[in-house]
Amino acid sequence: MSSDYGHLAQVRDRAMAEPHRPQKLVNVRLDYLDAVLKHYVAVVTECADQKGERAVLAGLLRDCDAVLATIEADDSDEAEKVRDLRMALAYALDPYKREGTLL
Repeated sequence: MSSDYGHLAQVRDRAMAEPHRPQKLVNVRLDYLDAVLKHYVAVVTECADQKGERAVLAGLLRDCDAVLATIEADDSDEAEKVRDLRMALAYALDPYKREGTLL
């Protein structure tokens, strides 16, 4: 067991002693790099679009909660259902409060 740790210590010491030299890209196809970059841009753009859609939906849920707040329940069963629905809306909107958004 100790010989394994000794070997690891030797590898660590060798790695610390030798300067780091970044490897050069050799024979890299530029069309491949271009395709990867285009895919990355598409993914980031899609993510931004989805974030905007989520913000709109969160605003709609917030409006629904405001309308539910104005409902006066006739009986305890109806009051409980409205309270449960408002609680579900609060849980759905909670992540947007933690992100620090203005919504």
